[in-house]
Amino acid sequence: PLLLEDVRAAANSISTDTPRGLRNRALLLIGFASAMRRSELAAMRRGDLNRTEHGYIITIPFSKTDQEGAGHQIGIPIGRTKQCPVLALDAWLDATADVAPDAADPVWLRLNGRPGYERTTDEPMGVDSFVRLIKRIADDLELEGRFSGHSLRAGFVTSALEAGASVPKIMEQTRHKSVDTLNIYVRR
Repeated sequence: PLLLEDVRAAANSISTDTPRGLRNRALLLIGFASAMRRSELAAMRRGDLNRTEHGYIITIPFSKTDQEGAGHQIGIPIGRTKQCPVLALDAWLDATADVAPDAADPVWLRLNGRPGYERTTDEPMGVDSFVRLIKRIADDLELEGRFSGHSLRAGFVTSALEAGASVPKIMEQTRHKSVDTLNIYVRR
């Protein structure tokens, strides 16, 4: 898992001077705080986001455990640290508002070009790109272990339990239906 302290260290190390930095920082922080699956992150559209004075309400219209498409909503509150996922997402959305202004546009956009000279496209970032980003972050932090697309979700569950959060509250955020399935993500 990428634990809370790993996510904070990674967020602090990502420069926000480039579109890639803005996107990667927002994706890392939102991915952790939302405990979404990588497929759910990849499918996010601007219309799925509702910005309130307290943070974001994110609608997940379809997921692995919601095959009928009833939809779920999760909250991401404004944080109290400089690694606030809400403010990071605000910065990314502001930076890409001219490229992807519509509700149907993807949140996480693909970038073309080398770092420092990249340009934002209106195409969605691929699911595999999320996995590569997590692995690159783990490498940059020199973390031991095998990291994957589940590392943010497992990190959220593990960090929340270590911080004393109740299992029902964690399940509300992760949308797990059974404690046994949730326990698979506990990686102390």
